[in-house]
Amino acid sequence: MTERNNVRAYFKALFHDLDRAIWARDDAFARRAGWRISRTRFGGRAYRDPRFDDLRIARTRDGCREPAPAERAPKERSGSGGGVPPMRGFHRRARTSA
Repeated sequence: MTERNNVRAYFKALFHDLDRAIWARDDAFARRAGWRISRTRFGGRAYRDPRFDDLRIARTRDGCREPAPAERAPKERSGSGGGVPPMRGFHRRARTSA
């Protein structure tokens, strides 16, 4: 059982060091910018500039509040394309039997 724990601890430390090495440059940039760094699942990162929180507070103080998701206007969809405009220069040609 002790050997199993040693192997588990070795791989945990290895993955931790590897994770830090992979994200070192991005984390350093975020720290210099004053951003918050949150570790996400599977070794990912989420970066957040705290000034966005200040902006939300300022809008609330001014009496302008962000609409709740239910109050937002739904996106208009036209046809079966889901609102995606057709590509330019792309035309389907009708096949003719010779």
